[in-house]
Amino acid sequence: MLSQGASAPDTSYWLFVGDAGGQITRVRMNADVGDFTYSVPSGYTQWSQGSTVNFDANNKYGGETSIQESGALFTKTSGNFYNAAWSGTSRAIGDNKFYLELEFLNADLQYGITKNSTAQSLSANLNESITFYSWSTNYNNYGTSTSGSSTLSTNDVVGMRIDLVNKTLSMYKNNSAFLTGISIAE
Repeated sequence: MLSQGASAPDTSYWLFVGDAGGQITRVRMNADVGDFTYSVPSGYTQWSQGSTVNFDANNKYGGETSIQESGALFTKTSGNFYNAAWSGTSRAIGDNKFYLELEFLNADLQYGITKNSTAQSLSANLNESITFYSWSTNYNNYGTSTSGSSTLSTNDVVGMRIDLVNKTLSMYKNNSAFLTGISIAE
């Protein structure tokens, strides 16, 4: 029970992407039915649900980031480290089951979901996040390095099933599961 005047903890999540260091990086977010490479799984709805969901040009970190294609395309345009962008829409625990895709146009990326509402350097401590690395089979699960992820190559499509009702995240590469049932914290 909250004491008088206390606020409930934030239970909203944002999608984020960022570069892996000094590389030029590009990724496209497919968050609406007309954009998907694969079909929306049964029982899930698109992340956008009719709103502007793609990357928020006003919520990015680093000066070498470009947001194009009406916010769908994140590009890191020069070699400085750790630029990032957050989605323009957040979703709350209990809200629904959502699906989106990330289309990797260059595979040197960090990506995932976070409770942090403001874009920050992905070299920062992201203990409020589940972070995947395109070059590694490990991922960061709220501050703990965990095995079981999948490496990515240019043009791979990552599907993210974000079930905020049952608080689980499942990950797919080119429509094949590589991680299912990752717990999402409140």
